[in-house]
Formats: sequence, structure tokens, C-alpha cells
Amino acid sequence: MFVKYSKKYNMNSIKSTFLLLFVVVFTFISCDNEPLTGTFVDESGIPSDSAEDTDDNSDNTDTVVSPFFANVDGVEFSDVEPESYLLNSMLWVRGTDTQLKKITIGLPTDIPAGTYEIVADNDTYKGIFSDSANNILARANSGSITIIAHDISAKTINGTFNFIATLSGNTASQFEITEGAFNVSY
Repeated sequence: MFVKYSKKYNMNSIKSTFLLLFVVVFTFISCDNEPLTGTFVDESGIPSDSAEDTDDNSDNTDTVVSPFFANVDGVEFSDVEPESYLLNSMLWVRGTDTQLKKITIGLPTDIPAGTYEIVADNDTYKGIFSDSANNILARANSGSITIIAHDISAKTINGTFNFIATLSGNTASQFEITEGAFNVSY
């Protein structure tokens, strides 16, 4: 009788061990933590490549990509709503804050990567600062726009800009736009 019990115990033990091993192996196989790859669109509508956004926390910094940013007279142009559109054979990129102040950049629709000078009364590259609440419309008389990338088929463009804008006929009232950056779809 002791021998039969031992045989039975060994068979149950082997079955239990096999079942436990099967569950452990299945769990490891089904729980791969593969990173997602591809192009995704965040809530702001700006495409981002997840392959570039591997968050291994090795530098303990978070990079926030803003679709539109600038400083106006050294003060951050904050809570900006970006927009971009084609009008009169030009590509326009605009940021509007909650107080309806606007910074607008005008570019040729087929502009390639490079740096371009903004000069007064130039119809090719434009910079405009406006403040509807204070009835201000100032146009750039000097500055530059740098296009980092422009994909005409995907309709995406990003770059940087800076300019000094003055009120029409009044060179004393100037607005210095610095550290401008945009990353938009149109």
C-alpha cells in the first residue's frame, strides 16, 4: 500500500509541477514589453515619432515640444494657441495667447530649410505682432526666420524666428520678439 501511495503522490507532483511550469512560461511569453514604434499624433496635432521618444529616464529630464513659443520684450508669450494656414500664396504660422495678442510669421509655401532675413517692406518673409486689446499692429523691420524642416507633402514645418517690430510710422514703439519656435502642420 505504501508503494501505491508513493506512486500516486509522484504522479500528482509531476502533473502539478508541469502545470505550474506551463503557467509560468505562458505568462512570460504573453507579457512582452515591446516599445511601440511608428508615427503618432498627440492632442496638439503635431506628429511625433515614438522611436525618438524612448523614455529611459537616464537624464531625468522631460522634453516638452511646444507647437509655438516666443518671448515678447523678454516675457514669455504664454498659453499660446497655434494655427497655420495657406493664404494669398503664403504659408502663415500664428500663435495667439489668451489676451488675443498674436505673433504671425509669413513664408513662401515652398520654402526649403535655411535661414532667411526679415527686412522692412519685404513681401517674402514677414513678422507681425498684434495686440487687439491695445489696438497695436507692429510689423517686423528686421530679424530672421530659420526653417529646420519643411515637408511639403506631409504639410509639416518647424523652425525658429526672431524679429523687432515697430508700429507704422513710429520707430519709438518697438516690440522685440525673441526665442521664437514653431512646429506645426498646415
